[in-house]
Amino acid sequence: MAEIEQSPPQSVSSTTTSAAAGEKYSKAPFNIWLPTECTRESVRNRLIETLSSPSILSKRYGTVSREETVAAAKLIE
Repeated sequence: MAEIEQSPPQSVSSTTTSAAAGEKYSKAPFNIWLPTECTRESVRNRLIETLSSPSILSKRYGTVSREETVAAAKLIE
């Protein structure tokens, strides 16, 4: 069998890549920060649900009461 000689991939400077990505996405039509109230509420509710109901995490670490979870979610936010 003939062996094919492959050259190692060329490395690109991260600053060049970052600059190119910044230029490419600088005119993006959306914003991910600051989240809307609806998004914040969804994340908060998901956190409360995850910590206070049976899940993979609760099997290992246990569940937290809903009241404690609501307080923790507000504190985290």
